Order: sequence, then structure tokens, then C-alpha cells
Amino acid sequence: MKISVSTVKWLERLAPTGGMVRAALLLGSATAATQAIAVLLAPVYARLYTPADYGVFSVFNSIIATALTIGCLCYETGIPVCEDDHEAVGLTTLSAVLVFLIGLGAAAVLGARALLGVQGNGYQLGWYLWLVPVGIVGAGVYRALSYWALRRKNMGAIARTAGSQLISSTAINMGFGVLSPSPLGLILAGIAGYSSGVWGLARRTELLSCVKTVSRKPQFGRLLWTLAKKYQRLPLIAAPSTLFNSLGLYLPGILMAPYFGADFAGQFFMGMKIVSLPVGLIGGALSQVFLSSAAAVARERPHEMARFFHRVFVRGAAC
Repeated sequence: MKISVSTVKWLERLAPTGGMVRAALLLGSATAATQAIAVLLAPVYARLYTPADYGVFSVFNSIIATALTIGCLCYETGIPVCEDDHEAVGLTTLSAVLVFLIGLGAAAVLGARALLGVQGNGYQLGWYLWLVPVGIVGAGVYRALSYWALRRKNMGAIARTAGSQLISSTAINMGFGVLSPSPLGLILAGIAGYSSGVWGLARRTELLSCVKTVSRKPQFGRLLWTLAKKYQRLPLIAAPSTLFNSLGLYLPGILMAPYFGADFAGQFFMGMKIVSLPVGLIGGALSQVFLSSAAAVARERPHEMARFFHRVFVRGAAC
């Protein structure tokens, strides 16, 4: 990914220390590498898996992506702007606990359906529907930890997890594709792509030691309840709007297979994946860097927030 000299100079004006520049280049390079490898392997996967396999996976992926937007009730978005690390650790823990509870709730609903003998095709997922709670928990925990990493400005840890996610998902895809091609291979590879690197991300960002220190303090449970009330506007206001926005993006993927067939859904999914690559490459990395920098400004110099916003967007549009 070639970056012009004028773009680098503009980024340096936004962050005199060059930290924002290095972070954007690091995340952008890691994302570009993973996306490039994914594009190169796409023709291989198309030979190993049928469009129907991709159709089933598109339904699973859309359900996980929709549930992920509110899996932590949007509490994870408050982690970068917490007043101190003590509060941020508590909010990260709260987000992880909530996504575990939602995963358990989804598993309980599936178990109740099975006990009551409720029939249904699960939008053509069949027994793969039982893997949805696993995907929700894995992806939700990783999402919470990634916001903690953004607070710590540890872009290197996020970039490393992108590599581990690529390796694990590629290995599963290739292994199942050669030995036993089926939607299971795509689904397991998707789960690995959502959640691989969680332990490494927690270790590199020192989250484990911080959680251990905070959890030893008395009334840790009360701290979580206090944080839940303090940031209650996130689940009450941000979560519903985020859910409706995600439904506009992912609802077609959920409904495509039941109404038009798995083959059509698979072709639609592969086409959308190719079209969305530039957005994921550019927008994803820059949004993470901006969120990390903006949160630091909001915590340390809130009076400069408007100026920071103006410099980023107005000068960015001018360039």
C-alpha cells in the first residue's frame, strides 16, 4: 500500500510526535497484508467449497456480526474514554461478562427449542446453529479486548492478532477444504478469525495483571454495577441505534438463503466480500487510530477536542 509524501506530512501535522502516523501505517500494513492474502486465497477456496457452503456460512456470519454489535451492550465503546485505567479494567470485565451471559442465553434458547421439539431450519443452518453462541462469545470478548488495546495505544498487539487470526482461519479452511469440504470448515474458520489471539492480546496489553489487581480489591462486584449505571447511556441509546444500523447491513445475508437458496446466498456473500475489501482496508485501520487518539484527547485535554476534530476531518478533506 503506497502512501504519498504529502499524506505522511499531513499526518505528522496532526500528531507532532509521529505516534498517529506510525499507528496508522502499522495497522494499515497489517490489514493490507491480511486482505491481500485473503484475496489470493479466494480462488482456491472457491474450488474447495461450493456456493451452497458459502450460503450457509453467510447466514452464520451475518448472525454473528449482528449479535456482535450489541453483544456487550455497547459498554466496550466506553473503555477508551474511561477516566482512569482502574475504571477501564472494570468496564472491560463487565463487557466480557455480558457477552458470556448473552452466549449462555443463546445456548439456553437452543436447548429449550430442542427439548420442546420445536422444528425449524434455523435459516438453513441446521445443527450449525449450536455454534452461534461460541462465535458470539469469542468475537465479543475479542472486541472488548481490542477496545482496551486502543486505550493503551498498543496497535502492535492488534496487528499481531490479525496475523494469528489469518493463520488459524487459513489452516482450518484449507484443512477442511482438502479433507472434508463442508460449511463446518468455513464456520470454524470464521470463529477462529473472530476470536484467535484473545489470550495474546490480553497478555501484550497487560490486561491480565490489571484485572488480577483490580479484582483483589473488596466490592469488585459493586464496582461493575456502579460502572454499569454510570455508562447506562451506552446500552440505552447507543445499542439500539447500532443494532438497527447493523440490521441494514447484515439482514440481507440472513434472509438471502431461506428465500433465494443457499447457492444464490453464497454468490451474493462472495461478491459483497470483494466489494467491501477497500472499506475494510482503509476505513477499519484509520477508524481505530482515530478512536484511540480522540479518546486520549477527550481524557487528558477535553477543551481541545473540537480543535482535534477540526484538524483531522477538515484538513483530511482538503488533502
